Amino acid sequence: MSIVIGRMEFQGPILNSQGLKNEPGLFALLSNAKRGTRLVAMYHSSSIRTTIERLVERAEPTATNRFYAVLYTPGLDETQRQLICEDVRREHQRSPAVW
Repeated sequence: MSIVIGRMEFQGPILNSQGLKNEPGLFALLSNAKRGTRLVAMYHSSSIRTTIERLVERAEPTATNRFYAVLYTPGLDETQRQLICEDVRREHQRSPAVW
């Protein structure tokens, strides 16, 4: 299944890091809200699985109603991934974060 965030199509919903690749890309932390799904945070990483395990799952191991959407970007460098993240964050600040 896919989830469109901004102009990008992500894989998801993904409930945990198992099965994820340790490749470069973007990932969104999403939450189910009463009125739909909400973007909690957007990240970029050179190793998606490791970043999710270290930053998110360890920080909030019992979080419920949260899931991920992942976009692998092997052809992009860190600066390009960062620019895409910033673009998505700006877009969601201007418009409602629920869809």
